[in-house]
Amino acid sequence: MTLAATAPLAPHFTAGELNVTDAPAAVVANARLLAAWLESTRAIFGAPVRITSGYRTEAHNAEVGGSATSDHVTGLAADFTVDGLTPFQVYGKLVEAQKAAQLAPFDQVVFYVADNHVHVGLGARMRGELLLKTAEGSYVTLAGAYLTRLRGYV
Repeated sequence: MTLAATAPLAPHFTAGELNVTDAPAAVVANARLLAAWLESTRAIFGAPVRITSGYRTEAHNAEVGGSATSDHVTGLAADFTVDGLTPFQVYGKLVEAQKAAQLAPFDQVVFYVADNHVHVGLGARMRGELLLKTAEGSYVTLAGAYLTRLRGYV
């Protein structure tokens, strides 16, 4: 399926931003779901959300060292930033939003400390996991105590 880069997927997100200008129809449909999630997240922050990585072909995903089970290859994942906030601040706000039942359902939100970015995946399991990835292969569920301890280091 071919879409113009400016084709809207949600009010503030385009096909070009999520890299689905030349993707299979099923991937575009998934990207629309992802764009809706990002739109609701944008409303939480009241600031623009910038996509740094959206859909990836399997080959591109392997090139960048993505997981073989990555939701990026189905159009159901994005790495993003929020204008005016550090990735750590973004993650913390998402943790707060989930506790307040303001965050739309998701499978995983991951703060990658080493790469300093936030990732969202809307995979089929929809576990609602908020994770901190400190190093390759190690995940820690970030609870309030961890958040407090990390503020001085991240």
